[in-house]
Amino acid sequence: MLTVLGSTYQALQQWEEAHNTLTEAITMAAKLDFKLYSVPIVSRLCMHSCITGAWEEAYTYALQAIALRKRFGKTLIQLDFSRPYEMEALLHAGNEQQVRAEILHMEHCLGSNQRFRIPYLRSLAALTAWEGRTEQAIDHLHEAIQLATTIGLPGEQWQIQAALGKVYETAGEQAQARAAFEEATRIIEELADGIKDETLRSRFLAGSQISPVLQHARYLASSMQTDPAAPSGL
Repeated sequence: MLTVLGSTYQALQQWEEAHNTLTEAITMAAKLDFKLYSVPIVSRLCMHSCITGAWEEAYTYALQAIALRKRFGKTLIQLDFSRPYEMEALLHAGNEQQVRAEILHMEHCLGSNQRFRIPYLRSLAALTAWEGRTEQAIDHLHEAIQLATTIGLPGEQWQIQAALGKVYETAGEQAQARAAFEEATRIIEELADGIKDETLRSRFLAGSQISPVLQHARYLASSMQTDPAAPSGL
């Protein structure tokens, strides 16, 4: 329950509450010797550290989550959907070799599980983008978007669209980047509309994961409008 609550706080962009809850969950798992169940908790804490820019801490959590999975011989664990952030932490630390090994292991264990294929594709996109293979990264992200849309995961959709926008921008494809960020913004705003409490909605939109996406979408829209070389109608 603490793991689910912490994940919910993260989805609502309530990062301090999320961190406190997930830290409590880790303590409880250790007390009960439920180390296998601590994997998604540690992975969520890695995600938290990535979002807040605490990269050394994120790297430590990533290594810890990977070690726990190996200890128990498990790759697909309930609620363990935050692995792309572990890969991001590893890449940020320059540990590309381990990223490749983890992605290969994920691929071998996926089977027909479509829900776990999404974090696999996001991880693969992060690696290929890091290596400069932008076309492959774009293809992986498009597949992840399609799966997230089919399953009905708007919380995943906007994150993947934002990642897609960044890859397009790196490739110099400004129109496609703007379209991806616009779609991410549309999904975020739909999610915000479902939050009836005004304070919670405001915190959600101002969250450290969401606010940069909205700001960058506005920046791209503004730059396209003032760029005389931009195609008409965009």
